Amino acid sequence: GSEFSFMVQFKTVIDPQIPEEKSIIAIQDLTGIKILVVEDNELNRLLISSLLKKEQIDFEIAENGFEAIQLLGKESFDLILMDIQMPIMDGISATREIRSKLNLSTPIIALSANATIEDTKKYLESGMNDHISKPFKKEELLTKMKISLRWNDREVKSSLEIQIKDSIPLYSLMELENISGGDELFIQSIIQTFLESVPIQIDKINSAIMIADYQSIRNVAHQMKPSIDLFHIESAKWLIRNIEKEAEETFPDILRIEKAFEDIKITLELVVNQMSLH
Repeated sequence: GSEFSFMVQFKTVIDPQIPEEKSIIAIQDLTGIKILVVEDNELNRLLISSLLKKEQIDFEIAENGFEAIQLLGKESFDLILMDIQMPIMDGISATREIRSKLNLSTPIIALSANATIEDTKKYLESGMNDHISKPFKKEELLTKMKISLRWNDREVKSSLEIQIKDSIPLYSLMELENISGGDELFIQSIIQTFLESVPIQIDKINSAIMIADYQSIRNVAHQMKPSIDLFHIESAKWLIRNIEKEAEETFPDILRIEKAFEDIKITLELVVNQMSLH
C-alpha cells in the first residue's frame, strides 16, 4: 500500500462551543496530582511555583534534565513541565532518556521561548506531548496540563469512548487536506484505508508479541509510522517509534514493548472511533 511520511505541525484547537463540563479536559481541579517542574531559571521557577501553589497542586523542582532523571528514577509524577535550554542536560535530551531508558509515558509539556514550527517539531519528535511558549498565561498552562493529563488516567481514557462525540480530536486532517487540495473523495479513501488497516496492524503486533517475534514487531511498527504522522496523532508518534526501536535492540525488553503497545492500542482505538464519525 501507499506510505506517507509528511511532517507538518498543527496546534491543538479547542472548540469554544463545546461546554467544558462535556469536554474530556473537564477536570474540575488539578488537586491530587503531582508535577515535576524542570527549570533552571530561578525567576521562572518562582513564577511557576506560585501558580501551582495557588491551584493547590503538589510539585517538585529539578534545575536541569539530569536532576529530573534522578528524581523520576525514585518518584512517580503525573505530569512534567520541561524547560528546553538548561545546563548539564537540556530538555530534549532529558525527554529522550525518560522515554527510551526509563520507559515512562508521563506526559511532558515543553516550556520554551522558541515557538517556531521547527522547534515545536523537535520537541514532539523527542517524545514531548505538547509545547507552551514563555511567557504564558495561567489559563493556557492549566488547559494544556488538563489535556495532557487525560493520557495518564485510565478512567478518563475509558470515559473517552463514551464521550467520543464531545472530545477534542486526537488527530488532524489538515495535512491531508493540503496534500489533496481539498478533494473530499481522496480524503475519504485515505481515511477508509487507515480505518481498515489499523485493526489488522494491531492484531499483527499483538500476535508477534505473544511469540516474541521482534522482527515482525519492528516491521509492522515501521509500516504504521507514516499514517500516524500523516494524521498527526501526536500521542502515538513516540510510542510507535519506541516499539520499533526496542524491537531492534540486541536483547529487546518485551515488557517495554507490551506497555507501549497497550498505550498505542488505546490511542488508535479512540482515533478510529472519532474518524468513523467524520
